[in-house]
Amino acid sequence: MNPIPNQNLFGVPLQSVYGTGGNPWGGPGYANVPNPGTAAGHAAGYGTGPAEAPALSDADRAGLEAQALNGFLQQATANSLRRLFNYLENHSPAFPQLNAQLPVLTQAVDAYRSGNYPQAFTLAFQVFRAITLLQAVNRDLPSLTAN
Repeated sequence: MNPIPNQNLFGVPLQSVYGTGGNPWGGPGYANVPNPGTAAGHAAGYGTGPAEAPALSDADRAGLEAQALNGFLQQATANSLRRLFNYLENHSPAFPQLNAQLPVLTQAVDAYRSGNYPQAFTLAFQVFRAITLLQAVNRDLPSLTAN
């Protein structure tokens, strides 16, 4: 929330940034940028919303969707596995109840290595969930989010 009315976070009056209209999508004085949601914005090449994809066949679109999902899951899963591994490595010596999650995390890593990112992500979530439930019972367990 902006603590200073009529100013942006840097203390600059909004009128100097957006013009007198205060509209970042084309208020007076804002470099005459047309609103992307209007005909003028569309004519200026802004489209009517998020970037418009070129015409693709259904097969191409399905392939690209699968590629995007696979790439996203690969990154999200890699980050989750790294975080969970570091957490268990750092805290399981002091909290032996965490050791029960090591086989599940190992299965997740194996699934990741074989390219089965949905399975790896599901298993990583199971470990995260189990740790969260253990934290509810044992308040001494360090937070996963602090790692």
